[in-house]
Amino acid sequence: MIIIAADPGNITGWASIDINSSWDATSVASGQLPSDDFCDWISGVGDTVNLLVYETFTINAQTVRKSPQPIPIEVIGVMKFFARRTGVRIEGQSPASAKKFVGDDQLRKLGLWQPGKDHARDAIRHLVLGIVSYGPGQARQELLQSLA
Repeated sequence: MIIIAADPGNITGWASIDINSSWDATSVASGQLPSDDFCDWISGVGDTVNLLVYETFTINAQTVRKSPQPIPIEVIGVMKFFARRTGVRIEGQSPASAKKFVGDDQLRKLGLWQPGKDHARDAIRHLVLGIVSYGPGQARQELLQSLA
């Protein structure tokens, strides 16, 4: 099962794993890309992906003052289009739920801390929450044990 998670923005954090039956933190890949490069990359991954997870983005008065056309919405749109075109399952998760479930200490404990890469770290948080929420049973249980 291939899962890709994203923290959409001008710089988009991403994390992925090919997870079949067991949890292995060394199988997690992650990084950060400019939004256009991420959109090009996600559009080309093909139909081998089983699940896309993304950090949701809510527009409020502060958002409108800061940026009239927020890039995260565009990135999420590309992900949703890709999912619809390929039939891949897609799930949104709030920033708060991911940070609450996978804090900095848990990232360090799992060996997934990325110094200086805030967006990649947030994508990893969403990946971990996505595995626990939607991943294969054995991997989910092993990951939960690793977080305990």
